[in-house]
Amino acid sequence: MKSFLGKLIDICSLPFAVIWNAKVSSAFNALINRVYSRIIGYRLNGAKGLLICGRPVMITGAKHISVGDNVEICRLARIDAITYFPNTGQRFEPVLKLANNVVVQMSCHIGCINRVEIGEYTTMGARTYITDHTHGTVEPEDLKLPPRHRKLYSKGAVVIGKYVSIGEGCIILPGVTIGDHAVIGANAVVTKDIPPYAVAAGNPAKVIKQVME
Repeated sequence: MKSFLGKLIDICSLPFAVIWNAKVSSAFNALINRVYSRIIGYRLNGAKGLLICGRPVMITGAKHISVGDNVEICRLARIDAITYFPNTGQRFEPVLKLANNVVVQMSCHIGCINRVEIGEYTTMGARTYITDHTHGTVEPEDLKLPPRHRKLYSKGAVVIGKYVSIGEGCIILPGVTIGDHAVIGANAVVTKDIPPYAVAAGNPAKVIKQVME
């Protein structure tokens, strides 16, 4: 049998259970997301119209991140502008830019030690990974070290154009440029440049259709 305290808690909580219906819960979450968006926006140099769709969102190196107007970032996204890697003592001056109306879906990860630029109205599907660096190279002296003790290495910036559609689960690797209006199929691994108005898919990603020259 329940204790007196347990019964008292049940009685006291009953009104809240009645009041706290789906509409109230939805409105409360919307309010929290709005407040959270303001907090993250303030960290990102006052990004206008920033919408955080769910929590948490993980951001490092905010002062090196430029965010345009009306950007949407969904829960569990991770955006890293890495300025210091303690395992090797390396320091960096990263440049990470999200232009106006970019959408970063759930569980995306963007990692930058060099330069990552994403053009306006580009949408990243859930679980997209974009990086301009690797943990070390494939040289023997690097491979002899544990991965976390290898120096971070960038072979080039990642530049993604405007109006690009990136499917879920894509990986975009260092030194890649994706042209405007391109479409990247789900789970593609982009290792080379993709021209504008191209449809690319596969691992490694290849152009399967050129819509316009």
